[in-house]
Amino acid sequence: MTPLKKSYSGASRKMSRIDELAMAIKASGFNARAKLRLAMVTVRAAVRLRRLPHTSARAVPLCDALRDPYTMRALRKVIDGCAFRVYGHWVKKGEGQNRAALFENMPKTELKSLYVSNLSR
Repeated sequence: MTPLKKSYSGASRKMSRIDELAMAIKASGFNARAKLRLAMVTVRAAVRLRRLPHTSARAVPLCDALRDPYTMRALRKVIDGCAFRVYGHWVKKGEGQNRAALFENMPKTELKSLYVSNLSR
């Protein structure tokens, strides 16, 4: 407290507030139950933060991501989200078009047969 006290004049409002806080800290005794409760709450909060899904993500090896990025779900979601933002305006919201078709590697057999049957009419 002494370096802080030297920086303020004795009559300033900040100095009186500092003195009030120092006296309150000295006046309050040690409460073991409160300290234990605080420690328990702190540990529980740290455990909860550690178990959050976004904090427990592991690092993705670059060689695996380059070889087959769609095997990793997180990377697949990022790729699909970016692709949909780029090409989403091409797919209309009608009943004849399927937005999931944008992300399929090969067309589904039912959609393919439906397309072929519509061509033959």
